[in-house]
Amino acid sequence: RLKQILINIANNAVKFTENGSVSICVHYLQASQKLEFVIKDTGIGMSEHQIDRVFKPFEQADATTTRRFGGTGLGLCISKNLALLLGGDVTLESEVGVGSRFTIRVSCQLSDDQPMLEFLTQESQLIPEKDPLLSFATNNFEANILVAEDNPDNQLLIKLLLQTWGLEPDIASNGAKAVEMALVNDYQLIIMDMQMPVMGGLEATKMLRHAAYDGPIIALTANVMNHDIGTYLEAGCNKALAKPIDKDALENVLVSYLHLEKDNQNKWDSLLKSEKFQQITDNYLANLPTYLEEVKTLQHCDDWEALRSIAHSIKGSSGCFNFDEIYHSAAALEENLKSNNKVPRDELVNKLIAAIEQAISGKVT
Repeated sequence: RLKQILINIANNAVKFTENGSVSICVHYLQASQKLEFVIKDTGIGMSEHQIDRVFKPFEQADATTTRRFGGTGLGLCISKNLALLLGGDVTLESEVGVGSRFTIRVSCQLSDDQPMLEFLTQESQLIPEKDPLLSFATNNFEANILVAEDNPDNQLLIKLLLQTWGLEPDIASNGAKAVEMALVNDYQLIIMDMQMPVMGGLEATKMLRHAAYDGPIIALTANVMNHDIGTYLEAGCNKALAKPIDKDALENVLVSYLHLEKDNQNKWDSLLKSEKFQQITDNYLANLPTYLEEVKTLQHCDDWEALRSIAHSIKGSSGCFNFDEIYHSAAALEENLKSNNKVPRDELVNKLIAAIEQAISGKVT
């Protein structure tokens, strides 16, 4: 988190300094046991009014700054909040045309019998492999994982899948919540659905990378064309997982990014036969009438954009619960609604309606 703060503020200093210099000085404050970083630049500087605004979320110094330099206006707000969480603060002195001086302080929380010089010179402090609390190679692994997914059924399923490794993920129901949670919690892995309300996964990933979050972000998507995957990777995702979730692909992600050992105990087979999985599947089946009514209503209203959105949601969830006919019907409808071909739309909607009705009646499992 300290690295995130330093990257955020140093990036700002470089961005707003066309001529002159940027310097970073580090001090240890013995009395308060704090590390102090002073980032000073000879850039454009700020007025008192602008200083009052820069630590507020989604605000830049002024509109001209946004047009000229870009950015979300989140970086300094996040930096200050993280510093407060680390027992310190971020303060700013600035003058228009002269430059800015950011002072970052964080608490070291050293024990009384461990001098600062000894702390900084102990190489073992910097090698995670020597600390069993930081070792990832354990069978009963505990990790902070964030799953950003808006569909409640998918949330339950993904959570159950991760629990087979003893992993208990946090859940965010949209991209905005995912950004907020990721920047105040120490997540070793984020699984990010790409299509969510309020803020999509693509925008959330870009915002996290802009804020210097450097942990692995795995895109979760029902759109698996090469150009889609390329877009997610370009935005900052490390990898993409397709919906419906393939157990081997998910296992490979956990092995690669969390260094878990591969499972040799057929946990997946046991999971699919478990009472918990059956409960989640039954819950999804119980929700199908709601989906059915919504599809019929949107068809009647000719609200094709909303219908495309629900087709995408149905495609992602039905595939996860092995309702293949619903999955293929929803996928065909979504693909059609992305195009300008209006001729077979009603036919495709009717096929989706029929598939859902068959599942509800118990003719399809």
